[in-house]
Amino acid sequence: MALANLEPERRGDTWRWLFKFPITGTANYLDIQGYKFFFTMKSELEDTDADAIIKEDVELVSGTPLYQVEIVIDNVRSAAVVPGKYYYDLQGITTGGDVFTVKFKDDKPKITILPDVTIRTVPE
Repeated sequence: MALANLEPERRGDTWRWLFKFPITGTANYLDIQGYKFFFTMKSELEDTDADAIIKEDVELVSGTPLYQVEIVIDNVRSAAVVPGKYYYDLQGITTGGDVFTVKFKDDKPKITILPDVTIRTVPE
């Protein structure tokens, strides 16, 4: 089952994306405790990870079963992103070392980053 593509986000806002991994044919979700995830956003598919616009790593180390991963990009980091369309993906590594790329509805998903009108975050 492919996950929905990310909705447009506004530059300068805090971005939060919650990903759940349903087990096909059931009402259950995959336990991803101990997995590591890497979210990457790039201008071009050929860009190296070092040249990525956004990189976020998450390791799920809780002692209880986990069924979702949350990627959070704070407002300071998102404010540095020029409005436009960017490729993204989410890659995971299981506790056994298997690497997988999360499937989204589009084969090469892009997210739209919209310009912001209000830039200040404190009263004037």
